[in-house]
Amino acid sequence: MVENPNLGKRFAAASKPDLSILLYAGPPFFFGWQGMSVVAPIVWWAILAALALFSEYRPNPNYDELKSRPIGFGIALVAFVSIYFVARWLSPN
Repeated sequence: MVENPNLGKRFAAASKPDLSILLYAGPPFFFGWQGMSVVAPIVWWAILAALALFSEYRPNPNYDELKSRPIGFGIALVAFVSIYFVARWLSPN
């Protein structure tokens, strides 16, 4: 059996924690934990949606942006508001 010399490097790169979850889901959780209004995660969603909309990333020339971006924005909004209410339910306040 021949060992792949890059296997260890690939595993190390794949096992690194992805800290972007703290940037995306952390603020809605914090807003709920602190008992802020539900408007706070919606504003956070609007900021992230605007940044995503105005980014210049185009994965493919045939990418149908008008079809896939609203779906992603809707999923993100539902997720942010859900995280907010879970944190609000868990908070000791």
